[in-house]
Amino acid sequence: MVSPSEMISKIVPSGTPPLFTLHYSLFIISKVVDTIAQTVLSSLREGDTCTVCRLDNHGTMRQRLGELGFVSGVRVTCLQRSFLGDPAAYFVKGAVIALRDSDARCVAVDKKQGRH
Repeated sequence: MVSPSEMISKIVPSGTPPLFTLHYSLFIISKVVDTIAQTVLSSLREGDTCTVCRLDNHGTMRQRLGELGFVSGVRVTCLQRSFLGDPAAYFVKGAVIALRDSDARCVAVDKKQGRH
């Protein structure tokens, strides 16, 4: 894992004034926080709400998920998980959709944007 100072030294040219270095540091921190907030749909607990970022699969399943309403910017709520946790029921665009965890892992979501 790269330390923050190493990351900054790779991005910020040497000899940069401290104020600009601080600006770059804050920018990097905000990007790290955004990355941490992103997760996959299968990691949601009952009652969690999130926003879809992207679909990480290809082919017919990607098309099918898109047709079901899992497109970028859409809010999704995990309504219920089965007794063993798989599948789970999600509320998306006014419909309740059940997905296996293997399919839900292909939906990247942002928990930070999903909060009320």
